[in-house]
Amino acid sequence: MTRMSQIQTEVSDFYGIDRAEMVGPSRCRMFVLPRSVAMAMSRELIADASYIAIGSQFGGRDHSTAIHAIKRVNERRKDTDFDAGYQDLRDRVAARISPMFRRQGTPMFRTSRKEIAQ
Repeated sequence: MTRMSQIQTEVSDFYGIDRAEMVGPSRCRMFVLPRSVAMAMSRELIADASYIAIGSQFGGRDHSTAIHAIKRVNERRKDTDFDAGYQDLRDRVAARISPMFRRQGTPMFRTSRKEIAQ
């Protein structure tokens, strides 16, 4: 089982849905939020997870879908209740992933060259 598969399994179990439905083509809200959360956690916890890799592991989606999903999760995390649940789930998932593959203190969105130059 790959690291992204582990994340998908944990998130789908947390939300009470089937993993296959979460990575499937459905745009139903019941599956979109867990899928977006799993994409965000994949990006946050797996050191070598590119947007392309995340999209392909979630039903062959495009990298721009992964970017949009992660941005939406970050917006939802401004709500303290959602963020608390996200952090609890992230801690549970992180405990199951090998420490050598976790990102260490890397922000979810890297700074752009423009921001660095300022």
